[in-house]
Amino acid sequence: MGFVFVTGGARSGKSDLACRFGRDSGKPVTVIATATAEDREMAERIRRHRELRPPSWATTEEPLQLLAAVQAAPDGSFVIVDCLTLWVSNLLGAGHSNDEIRARAEKAAFELARRSGVVVTNEVGLGIVPANELARTFRDVLGAVMSFLTVLPVANSDGSPGARLGRAYFPAIGALVGLGAGVVWIVVGAATTPLLGAAAAVAALCLLTGAIHLDGLADSADGLLGRGDAAHRLEMMRDPSLGSYGVTAIAAVLLLDVAAISSMSPARGLAALVIAGGLSRLAVLAVIVLVPYVRASGLGVAAWDSRRRGFDVVVGAVSAGVACALDWRRALIALPFVALTALVLIVLARKRVGGVTGDVCGATAELCQLAVLLVFAVR
Repeated sequence: MGFVFVTGGARSGKSDLACRFGRDSGKPVTVIATATAEDREMAERIRRHRELRPPSWATTEEPLQLLAAVQAAPDGSFVIVDCLTLWVSNLLGAGHSNDEIRARAEKAAFELARRSGVVVTNEVGLGIVPANELARTFRDVLGAVMSFLTVLPVANSDGSPGARLGRAYFPAIGALVGLGAGVVWIVVGAATTPLLGAAAAVAALCLLTGAIHLDGLADSADGLLGRGDAAHRLEMMRDPSLGSYGVTAIAAVLLLDVAAISSMSPARGLAALVIAGGLSRLAVLAVIVLVPYVRASGLGVAAWDSRRRGFDVVVGAVSAGVACALDWRRALIALPFVALTALVLIVLARKRVGGVTGDVCGATAELCQLAVLLVFAVR
């Protein structure tokens, strides 16, 4: 008995997580939705949230009377309240006092404690929901970009336009991640040894990206190099456990990353990390634009949106070009190696599974990044 409290930043996938809890509960699900369609943009959000839910789930739209809605849910059902933030906002807008709202919340909490379910709310300590459509759209686009490439607590997994627009900025975000790792490389290397500085820089890359690209590399190695037909390979890539190919791929890439960075001077290492971040994510963008996505669902469905691909490529190429200005001669030498690495992965993925996946994109980012670092390591 009892409920789970799910919170996080805007567009962080809270509702999607709540729905997963509901599916996994094995119980009939009742969703209590507190949003109201004040404008077309909000109406579209409500529509997308409805599409996340199976048609067998019951939905009660109740912007104010949360306690009554919870009490009306059938006994034994799994209750999802989505979301508490809007419920409080609705009550404030209706003229209820702070004390009255707290009293209502306490009663609702006691009722929810008797049940199984999830309560969703925004984390508003770092920022509140913007009051106008343009501000909300900007927040969503930025969230989609950062969530796909970093561990910042924002996400966009529902296929909204923000995810499509976000891919144009992959190279810029990659360069910024490389810059962060480069600063770590210089600071730690100056205080200790080049080897420790390089190891710290690689660790920073993993932390800043949540190791999602390494995870994709491991899954791709297990799936693309393992045995079986395309369906079996795709299933292997979904399997959270690591196989021998995956472990070997991660170990080899990390060791080569550290070896390459530790062989460079501080200035060259910083430039290499920034350029590697930009060019490797440009390669990911090229894969997304040129090669079909093989799965029917997942975050890749949004990233592979076919709209305005030319715009995204141009913006991405310009961003990568700016990063390459740090050492354009070596960047030009590295570029064909990046292209060749991406091409090999594309050919292998199309041959083994019929297209690419998000894991293949992660492998592309890691291996193309390594290709750039190895070029810069040559004296």
